[in-house]
Amino acid sequence: MNRAKLVLKFPISLLLWLAIFNAYASDWEYSGNIKLLSNATLFKENDIATLNDKKLQYSTSIATRLMTNYQKRAFSFELHYDLISQYSTYNSDISNTFDDQYIDLDKSIYENNNFLLKNRIDRLILSYVDKSWVFHMGRQAISWGNGFLFNPFDFFNPFSQTAIDKDYKSGSDMLYVQWLAPNGDDIQWVFVPRKSPASDKVINRDSTVAVKYKRFLPSVEVDVIAAHHYDDPLLGLGILKSIAETIWRLDTTLLFLDDEKTEFTLMSNVDYSWTWIDYNMYGYLEFFYNSMGISSYDDFDGSQIADRIQRAELFTVGRSYLATGLTIETSPLTNMSSNIIVNIGDGSVLIPLSYNYSWKQNTNITIGATLGFGKRDTEYGGYQVNGLYLGNGQSTYILISNYF
Repeated sequence: MNRAKLVLKFPISLLLWLAIFNAYASDWEYSGNIKLLSNATLFKENDIATLNDKKLQYSTSIATRLMTNYQKRAFSFELHYDLISQYSTYNSDISNTFDDQYIDLDKSIYENNNFLLKNRIDRLILSYVDKSWVFHMGRQAISWGNGFLFNPFDFFNPFSQTAIDKDYKSGSDMLYVQWLAPNGDDIQWVFVPRKSPASDKVINRDSTVAVKYKRFLPSVEVDVIAAHHYDDPLLGLGILKSIAETIWRLDTTLLFLDDEKTEFTLMSNVDYSWTWIDYNMYGYLEFFYNSMGISSYDDFDGSQIADRIQRAELFTVGRSYLATGLTIETSPLTNMSSNIIVNIGDGSVLIPLSYNYSWKQNTNITIGATLGFGKRDTEYGGYQVNGLYLGNGQSTYILISNYF
């Protein structure tokens, strides 16, 4: 039996078992979506993406997500299966990197330099929920923190600042426990085991254990975090408070590294909603500081930032950022959004733009662009790593999403 048949055997068998279960239980629910994403990016000369002598690069992907869940009293089971095909001209390896998940549920069916077809199980959760306790075990996703674009608390597969599709975060294998206090407070505990690329065994120094306590005070919400993340102790404090007609948020963390150095991150934002003429408007302003950020891009290799970018935990390399965003509901079926992200240290700017149209009841169309401005040797103008420039380029995209 060839590799493609072996890879396909697991999801097909799983779907057959689900069909059998459904014949004997009326508590199963099914849903899904199909998404077509196509984008084109114009890079500068000497960008690493132009090593194939093409400044204009493009990619197209079709992603199908099938979801089912079963609930019986306090117990539930949830499964999400993804089938993803992608064609890309980018000069990069579009195949999977090392998967440090506890269970390998991500398999390539076919791949070459430009095309990838893969399937994966992105949610596989067994849960128990009652009035005071919540237990989730398996492939799942959680989000902590109060940031819009920058989120120091969200170190479990966060979205990048330029992510186009934010319907679902990538899942991680974890154990999640939550205790709900009678007064509304809660304590959450998370354990994320990770494998070593050398031994393929779970090792503690690459795993994460985290506890978050939420306290509701008369006029403010407070979050306190204590974690051991990739062998580094971490402490965090979050505050959310209403001020007049706005909401102010603050998240800050202290990270204690092996070399006895302490790193500091801070995010603070405020948002506001209003009506202008007949349009519903929403805007925010956000500041982010990361002491691990580099001021000289020659220091990127081997830095703490490089490690966190490699494991998709951070997506920016500088220290200080200011971001603002505006969303306008132009009609009941359409809205426009724009964001401006400024690297305060080097003055470069990134501007994500989008226009969303609810074409039909279950179909959305989003068109957008991500524009980077800055001189060479700046973050959004492109900086050198090993003699080549890492640049964002100027990109446009269309995303068509159908839900069923």
